[in-house]
Amino acid sequence: MLGAGLGGVHRERRSSPEAVSRRSATSLASCSACSCAVCTVRFLYYAHELQRHAGPGVDVTVYEPGWMPGTDLGRGAPAVLRAIGRGIAHLPRVATPERSGPALASVALDEKWAHLRDGAFVVRDKVTEVRPVAQDRDRERRLWQATAQLLANAHV
Repeated sequence: MLGAGLGGVHRERRSSPEAVSRRSATSLASCSACSCAVCTVRFLYYAHELQRHAGPGVDVTVYEPGWMPGTDLGRGAPAVLRAIGRGIAHLPRVATPERSGPALASVALDEKWAHLRDGAFVVRDKVTEVRPVAQDRDRERRLWQATAQLLANAHV
């Protein structure tokens, strides 16, 4: 299972898979609290390819907890925005680690979700249809290969 709070808006020009993968690793670590379609697509690419590489009995699911204000993902935001985020976190249906942790555990462990595989995308508590742009076997394969090359070059 891949789980993350996805966020941040990134523009991307066409470039090599290596450059895309390098930006993916950086983007996944530095996404902000706003919507991030590119980060989500990259997670889905990895999930789909991981499912192809995983053996039988391993099911891959991507979990998106929703916007989660008041966490360290917004640590670079101005103080006033961080304070507003902490206040908003008390509203119902706004994601918090305390609410999202049990939801993620449910997706990983409960029979209700046992049928999910192939990079299924769960947003909060609902399976969400993956758009065609997030299902591109060639890009998934190239991003996987580029990541493997970068990791090999980094001696990780």
